[in-house]
Amino acid sequence: MIELKTRLHGSVLLLILTGLSLASWITIGDYGPASNVVFYFHGRVVMMASGNRSVLVYDRADLNPPLSDEATVEEFSSEIRQTVEGIPVWVGGVSWGSRAMRNDTRVVGPAAFHCWLSSEDWLWFWELSGVGVGVAEVDNSGRVIWGPIYRYRYAIGNMLSSSPKELQLTVDMDHVFKAGNHILFGVVAGSTRQGWKARVHFGSTRFASRATLPFATPVKGF
Repeated sequence: MIELKTRLHGSVLLLILTGLSLASWITIGDYGPASNVVFYFHGRVVMMASGNRSVLVYDRADLNPPLSDEATVEEFSSEIRQTVEGIPVWVGGVSWGSRAMRNDTRVVGPAAFHCWLSSEDWLWFWELSGVGVGVAEVDNSGRVIWGPIYRYRYAIGNMLSSSPKELQLTVDMDHVFKAGNHILFGVVAGSTRQGWKARVHFGSTRFASRATLPFATPVKGF
């Protein structure tokens, strides 16, 4: 297996955010001293889904652990063309947005993702597949202010199985998220074959897909 850290082209997030408005995501609460803050991914509302199911955006990522025993399972298709180390690949993914930040907040260190993915699709033995995670900052209109930065892995053949497999990846960060903006978390998968399908499992006690961010300044709320 090959592991690679890189920055994917911003067009992926721009496509994911097409038509997305975050203005209604209100701010709430005070959360005390600087610490590791866990954002859980929920499947409450689909804010946007592309016609070919390559990108989906959910509301939301928040600090409340899932309580349901039944996970949301979202299948997406690898339809967005990218070039990685000179190799054409096709990617798709699912994203979750936080509520608006109430104050400028710095995140320093590794953002740790725990996500569950699966795939029943097939690949020829010479084809590649990959999975990854990423973080970006967006404003209320869905415009990308910073990022996205991604960490991902790829391998020959289908690196996923028909049963959910936990993916653990970290993304090194040193960034100040501005008050009024949102943190966007993304899970992506792709292949050298267009249309390869993968699924992400989230929003349940068993499949509590999430990201932990190391906040270096006190968090006044989201």
